[in-house]
Amino acid sequence: MSYDLRLMSEGGALDLDRARAALAGAEQAGDELYWERDALTASFLLTATEIGVGVSGEDAPRAERARDFEELLGAILDLAEQLGARVHDPQLGRDVGREDVPAAVAFFA
Repeated sequence: MSYDLRLMSEGGALDLDRARAALAGAEQAGDELYWERDALTASFLLTATEIGVGVSGEDAPRAERARDFEELLGAILDLAEQLGARVHDPQLGRDVGREDVPAAVAFFA
């Protein structure tokens, strides 16, 4: 299972140093950061106006995928708030907020 999200600037450049700090614990490889949990891996591609997030699920029970994806979404929404960005979910076809977490988790898990 894979899932994509995009954090997009509301105007101007994103503070990428702040983004890297907020994603503490993620490993850096070139322009990308990798965030790993038991049931998923997320890669973050940072650019000046957008952060692309690609999520791939591991072969794990649904409850574990749901737990790890919900944690990831919380971190992404926190990051968006800190950066003054919005989060777009192409799977749901719209920008999302905290009220959309259950729908996104159900779609992923």
